[in-house]
Amino acid sequence: MTDKLIHTVSSFLKTHKSDKPLLIGFSGGPDSLALLHTLLSLKENIAIAHVDHGWREESREEAAKICSMGAELGVPVHMKVLALGNPGGNLEAICRDERLSFFNSLCEKYGYEAVLLGHHADDHAETVLKRILEGAALSNLCGITPETVFGKMKVWRPLLTVTKKDILCWLHNRGLEGFNDRTNTDAKFLRARLRTDLLPYLSTVFGKEVCSGLCHVGNESAELIRYLDNKVSPYLAEISSGPFGSLLDLSIKCPEEGVELKHLLRRFFEKEKITFSREMLAQAVHLISTGAANKSLGDCLGEIDRRRIFLLHSPLPKVASETVLLPKNGTLVWGGWYVSASPSIKKKGFTTFSMRFHSETTKLFDQETFKEETTNWLSLWKGAGRVSLPDGDYFLAPPENNLLCKENISLSKWWSDRKVPAFLRHCAPVILQNGRVRHEFLAE
Repeated sequence: MTDKLIHTVSSFLKTHKSDKPLLIGFSGGPDSLALLHTLLSLKENIAIAHVDHGWREESREEAAKICSMGAELGVPVHMKVLALGNPGGNLEAICRDERLSFFNSLCEKYGYEAVLLGHHADDHAETVLKRILEGAALSNLCGITPETVFGKMKVWRPLLTVTKKDILCWLHNRGLEGFNDRTNTDAKFLRARLRTDLLPYLSTVFGKEVCSGLCHVGNESAELIRYLDNKVSPYLAEISSGPFGSLLDLSIKCPEEGVELKHLLRRFFEKEKITFSREMLAQAVHLISTGAANKSLGDCLGEIDRRRIFLLHSPLPKVASETVLLPKNGTLVWGGWYVSASPSIKKKGFTTFSMRFHSETTKLFDQETFKEETTNWLSLWKGAGRVSLPDGDYFLAPPENNLLCKENISLSKWWSDRKVPAFLRHCAPVILQNGRVRHEFLAE
C-alpha cells in the first residue's frame, strides 16, 4: 500500500509539476498528514499553510503542534487564525473562501506553483451524491476535480483516487496519526451527515459499497463537461463587452442541441458572475430557441432579443431632457454622453459627430482608427457612435417616439422596422434638423 500511495502522488506530479515549490493546505488531519509525508518521501520542495478556524477548544493547541512539527521536519509553516465572529450565512462556505484567499496570498508572495489538498475518493463520492440529491445538471455532477483554478491559483488534489480506508491504513503502517476534528462528524453540517449516516446506510441497503460507483458518475460527468466546454468555447470567444455589459450574439449561429445551448448559457452566466436559477436558465433557453424578441430575463439585468442575450452590469444611462444646438467644432456633455463635432477628414463639406459614453471608449474616436462613418446599435452597446453629416445646423434631442424620420415614419416604427433592440431605444440622443430626425445612432 505504501508504494501504491506514493506512486499515485508521484504520477500526478509528473504530469503537473514544474520546478517551483508547492504549498500544502494542511489541517493536520489524516488526509493532509498522508499528503505531507508522501511529498516528503518524494523529496519535494514544500511548505505548509494552516488555518485555525477557532471552532474547537483544541484548535489553538493543534496549531502550535503543527508549527513544532514543521520545525522538526524542516518544512516552513504559514499560519492564519480566523476571527469571523457570527458572520451568518453558510459558515462552511465563508471559511472555505477565507482559506482560499489566504492560500492565494501565499502563492503570490512566495511563488508556490500550486496548493495541494488532501481530498480523497470518499470526499469525491460525498460531493457527487449531494449534487445528485440536489438535482444538479448531468454536466455538474463531477464533484471534486483533480485540478482547479481559483483566479491565478492552481489547486491540486493528487489523492482523489485513494480511499479514506487506504489513507488510514498507510498512516497506521508508518506509525502516524492525524488530528481528530470533531466537526467532521457534527450532524449540524450536511457533509458530516452524508459521511456518517447516509453513505453507510446506502451501502448497507444496496448490499455493497457505493462510493466507487458515485466516483465513476463524477468522472463521467467531468468527461461530459470537457466535451461541452470544447463545443461552446467558440461562442464564448465572441462575447462582445462594453461599458454597459456583455452580449452573446447567437443570431447567426446557435447551438442546435438543447443540452449544448444550456451549457453555453451556464458558462456565459458564470463568466459574467450572474447568479441564476433553474427557472431562469430554462427561460433563457426557451427564449433563445424560439427567437423571441424584446424579452427581459428573470430578476437580473438581462435582455433577450432575436437570439441575442444582453447582460447589463448596471442600468443603461438616462438621456437628458433638453434639446441643445450641436457645436460646429467642439464637445458637449449630454446626459451620460460626450458628443464631439469636427470637420470630416474623409468628406469635404461634412461634419463628423462622435459620441462616447463617459471616458471609457476615448480611443475609439481617434479619426485614424475609427473606420466606420456611420455606426449602429452594436457600436452604441460598446459605448460609441459616429456619423458624418453635411455641414449645417443640428440639434441634439431626447429620442421621443413621435418624432418623424425619413418618409414621415415615426421614430418608434423606424426602429421596429429595423429590429433595433427595444431596451436600447431610449438610452442615446438623436440628431434633429428642421424638427425632424436627421440621424439616430441605433440603425444604419
